[in-house]
Amino acid sequence: MKLKRQTKILILTTIVLLFALGANTLISLLQIQEEYRDAMQSKVVIIGKNLKDTVEDTLALGFALDKLSGVDKKCQDIVESYEEVSYCYIVDANMQILYHNDQAYVGRILKEPENGIDLTKEATINLYSLDGNEFYDIALPIFDEESNYLGAIRLGLPVQAIDTTVNELVRNSITLMLVCFIIAILLSFYLAITI
Repeated sequence: MKLKRQTKILILTTIVLLFALGANTLISLLQIQEEYRDAMQSKVVIIGKNLKDTVEDTLALGFALDKLSGVDKKCQDIVESYEEVSYCYIVDANMQILYHNDQAYVGRILKEPENGIDLTKEATINLYSLDGNEFYDIALPIFDEESNYLGAIRLGLPVQAIDTTVNELVRNSITLMLVCFIIAILLSFYLAITI
């Protein structure tokens, strides 16, 4: 009779603990994924904003957007310096690539993304697919001194980079959850015996 009661207590405690730990881990992982994605997007926006400020300051000196020197190099430096950025390029208002981290793309005319660029925002972020890879395409509009739209800086944040980090967090969280679960079961068993 005493063993049946201990077994029931142990089973009930196990189910409650498993549910509580599982639900807590799942909610935490969803929040972490969203916050990490937002943080990475914000970081890439800041990188793009620095380039945008440099370009707009140069334009204010009277240079034309398609006549700037060293911008291709800046785009290359951004891609090489930040693993979060897969591509960096500047297009004019007609979506022709003026500067790119890969010179092979310069001169190409792109299609405007379905959602386009919101000129009222500092940056527009769209999900974009290229050659089987998904990117958060981050576009920052470039304006002249009279607030005329001249083009945009576009940077690509690979979804896979975010997923890789989040998957590692998931594995670590599940491992921690299982360790806590085993410890809780052992404690529950000990308590069931002593009661």
